[in-house]
Amino acid sequence: MKNRLLPVFITILSFSFLLSACSHYKSIDRATKMVDLARNPFMKKLALSIFKDIDEISKSSNSPLSAKPKLTSDLNEVIPAGSMPAFVQLISTKYHIPFNKADDVAPTWRKVRDVIGFVGKYGSGFQFYKM
Repeated sequence: MKNRLLPVFITILSFSFLLSACSHYKSIDRATKMVDLARNPFMKKLALSIFKDIDEISKSSNSPLSAKPKLTSDLNEVIPAGSMPAFVQLISTKYHIPFNKADDVAPTWRKVRDVIGFVGKYGSGFQFYKM
């Protein structure tokens, strides 16, 4: 009886390992595509909101984006030259982050995902859940 159950047990264990290995969570620091954020609805909605903010800043500076920004896009490629102070102000106001904190950290942002991670950590009053 034991010899019959061992192959069944190994098969079930193998399938459960394969299924759990297929879909795993990636933090914003390691995410490269939006699909990497699929298991974290909050970060996905926040990323989409930040993408809209980037689009808003580019439109207000009369420099429309040539391509849709990605998580790994360089921030200096998607934020028009000279518009970074306006972007920091928008982030500070919209996500209720003290301006001094955002302004101090902004020079360390290299990629769009750096901004998303910062807002996710220090922001509050997120409005994207309201219809």
